Amino acid sequence: DALSTGVNALTMNVTGALTDAAADADNTKVDLTASTLTISGATTIGQSTGDALNIAADTLVINASDGAAFITESNGVALGTVNVGTDAGDDLWLSVAGNITDGTNASAVTANDLTLIATGSGNAIGDGAADTDDINVALTGVLTATAATDGGGIFISETGDTTLGA
Repeated sequence: DALSTGVNALTMNVTGALTDAAADADNTKVDLTASTLTISGATTIGQSTGDALNIAADTLVINASDGAAFITESNGVALGTVNVGTDAGDDLWLSVAGNITDGTNASAVTANDLTLIATGSGNAIGDGAADTDDINVALTGVLTATAATDGGGIFISETGDTTLGA
């Protein structure tokens, strides 16, 4: 890991782009490890789907980012408030090797376009046990979500209109 706080929280106040130093060949090396990772103020996070910021965090919070965010997570993550903005280009792409959960029933994802991917057998986006376990989103663009076909599911609550991606 480039930066690890182990079981402690990590807060990063960034005034520019937050990227890794160089793309590893298969984009799997973990860049940041923390129990709760909070990123504030970044203009972009990661560079692309092929060169994302790779994290290992129990909870992810993004405050007042303004620009695209490309993030991979290594074992499942709970979403807190995740705000990358709502203008064109303020997009969030999150690929997780595990479940994407609602944490403490307080997920609030704000973005233009949102792509959520839960990879691995049986992994889901949201829980579906109750409406309070859904991933709560407010989007101005397109929603694309992919979860495992063998026991996973997708449980999202949208505030406003929803445009579905391919």
